[in-house]
Amino acid sequence: MVMRLVIVRHGRTVGNEAGINQGWIPGELNDLGKKEAELLAERLAAERIDIVYASDLDRVQETLAPFRKLRPDIEIVVTERLREAALGPYEGTPYGAVRDARMKAEAEGRKFLIEGGETLEQLYDRVASFVDEIIAKHTDAETVCFFTHGGPAIQIVKHLTRFPDEEHMNYHPKNACYHILERHGDNWKLVAKNVHDHLDGLEPDRKWD
Repeated sequence: MVMRLVIVRHGRTVGNEAGINQGWIPGELNDLGKKEAELLAERLAAERIDIVYASDLDRVQETLAPFRKLRPDIEIVVTERLREAALGPYEGTPYGAVRDARMKAEAEGRKFLIEGGETLEQLYDRVASFVDEIIAKHTDAETVCFFTHGGPAIQIVKHLTRFPDEEHMNYHPKNACYHILERHGDNWKLVAKNVHDHLDGLEPDRKWD
């Protein structure tokens, strides 16, 4: 048998719909996100899952709630270490604000840092160290599920598959979708990316990739 990791992103939020950076803002699911969470729970209930590790932020906990009801037998561990990247004063700002500030700093020859926030390197270090600890605790017979956010989900896949930084957006899960990784020997393989078939009925005309 091989160890499997199931990496889940939370459902659609009010902040996602408004196009704002959420970071450590707790967040809440919008009406579509609540439907997504129900369908996600039904889909995941069919997966072999032994334990769940979940971000403590509200938008993840709200996404997790329907699954918790369907599978009360599964242990759930809540942790701050699976939170989205902290964005300090940029939390609540429109998408693109961080990118624009980074580009401005680089154009002026300055290193871009977010006061009270995290760099991508710090996010990677936080998530990668946590994942390594969890992998060491579990056996090849187990399937571990992470309920988290887009940023940490990318970092998990990057850490284990070593994809180049410039490809990071190719591994960004959509809301209420998930990736599956399997370990074969010393190597991890992404065997399912952005699983979304449970959501197809909600938005039949949506293009997922």
